[in-house]
Amino acid sequence: MNEELKFPNNWVKVTLNDICLTSSGGTPNRKNSSFYNGDIPWVKSGELNYNVILKSEEVISEEALKKSSAKIFPKGTLLIALYGATVGRLAFLGINAATNQAVASIMCFAGMPNRFLYYYLLHKKEELLQKRVGGAQRNISQRILNNLKIPLPPLAEQKRIVSFVDELFSDLDKGEESLKLAQNQLKVYRQTLLKIAFEGKLSKQWRKNNSPDEADKLLKVIKKERKNCYEQELREWNRALDNWKKIRGTGKKPKKPKVLRIQSEIDNHENLTDLPSQWKWIKVGEFEKHIGSGSTPKGGKNVYLDKGIPLIRSMNIYPNKLVLDGLTFIDRKTHEKMERSQLKEKDVLLNITGASIGRCTYLPQGFGESNVNQHVCIIRSFTDMIDYKYLCQYLNSPIAQRIIQMINSGATREALTFEQIRNFPFPLSTREEQKVIVNELESNFFIINNLERTIQLSIQQSEALRQSILKKAFAGKLVSENSSDETAIEFLNRIKSEKREYIQLQNEEKKKKPKKHIAMSKKLSIEDVLKSSDEPMLAVNVWQASKHKDNIEEFYAELKKIQKNIKEVKKGTEALLTLIA
Repeated sequence: MNEELKFPNNWVKVTLNDICLTSSGGTPNRKNSSFYNGDIPWVKSGELNYNVILKSEEVISEEALKKSSAKIFPKGTLLIALYGATVGRLAFLGINAATNQAVASIMCFAGMPNRFLYYYLLHKKEELLQKRVGGAQRNISQRILNNLKIPLPPLAEQKRIVSFVDELFSDLDKGEESLKLAQNQLKVYRQTLLKIAFEGKLSKQWRKNNSPDEADKLLKVIKKERKNCYEQELREWNRALDNWKKIRGTGKKPKKPKVLRIQSEIDNHENLTDLPSQWKWIKVGEFEKHIGSGSTPKGGKNVYLDKGIPLIRSMNIYPNKLVLDGLTFIDRKTHEKMERSQLKEKDVLLNITGASIGRCTYLPQGFGESNVNQHVCIIRSFTDMIDYKYLCQYLNSPIAQRIIQMINSGATREALTFEQIRNFPFPLSTREEQKVIVNELESNFFIINNLERTIQLSIQQSEALRQSILKKAFAGKLVSENSSDETAIEFLNRIKSEKREYIQLQNEEKKKKPKKHIAMSKKLSIEDVLKSSDEPMLAVNVWQASKHKDNIEEFYAELKKIQKNIKEVKKGTEALLTLIA
């Protein structure tokens, strides 16, 4: 047994470069739109997802192929992503296609099944990720890929391994497919429960047995309570103002309560769900004591602490769940300055900007002091007639989410204003019925959550089993060896011979063809490349246009030497480079 890679003695240790030929493509000049108006499929690294690629997101022209380092790879070619978040992803070409420079093609020889290599690279993905180099967009180079050590079995044994792994993975695929279907069904069931809950169908039997008060009567009680609260605030303000005057205006002047707003009824029910006769659509403003949000403290991330007063951000808000991963903290002084956004138990928290708009949870009892930033809105009720969990569940329901989508339809920026939240429709029912609905939802969600955890654990176990299968396969423990097989050494010699002949043939063909004219083909330094561009360039494009296009380590070495002259700007997951003027 070979101890370093742990494989049988009849296998041989090689590198990927010993048995394969790797290559990469290129990106035609983006400024020339005609280059992207052809019929040649052009694959980017984001399209690799352990799949067979039958169609590309973009196409290029014959001219683009001639005037760039892009090249066409044949159907069946194994591809691997080299850059950024996609590093290590694999795919097979189901068509003849070109690729960009972020994708490497791998060509096998002497009948070696590229699925054997596919499974091995899948098995070694974590090892490849550990070898990434670079700053903002970490990559692996073809050199790293070519130096990867591989245990090479005899060809016949490779085929037996691939056949058995295919069979085992097919069974796992079917199991995972069933698990993911169940996952999706549970998501649909959760949304269905929320929908029927706020249509009054979940508590229909309860109403029949209990004959609750009509919502109009409830609304009158809420309005009266609201008026009483306002009058109490006025009395307290007048007392505080008198005291402030007695001490001749020393300290902060008490702030007068806002004038009591008279809420108009919802006059357009066209886009609202029909409610039971005992319920009524009202506006959130009827029962809100405070609607507002915080801010990002002065200094931004630089003033965030590892401990202190929690600052809840949109990333912490999930449907009916406060996620503490990534929770940041502020000091007491900052917290006291952000007085208006200090949280209280049972405050409902709603994301009001960006991709997570509409996600809603509440501050649980016993959480303690905390604050929010500008992306999270506080909805605080003055009355016990509105159950905070009922409000939270409603805002997460398909009914409320559809209203949020309608509000944002056609908007250039996803956002909810405080006024829109005050005018937001709310299905009013009795406090008792609200409790019944919340209890029914929580009881069902408890079962759903447990099922989802069980399914997720099964999916994780399936993935672990895949790795276990691959580990056994490449340790020679999955299939038996056969003494009648061609030896691995003999097979390796055939590979090397065929590879040499192929390279020689390719070199002869190159001599016959006119050289490609590629923009900036001259050997340019990083600074030379950046000087030739009027705008910041993607780091990957700088690399490909520089003299280091075939050696990413040398590219980063030069970049490190001149980093004082370079400004790096992030654009999503990509890095743009420009010279400092």
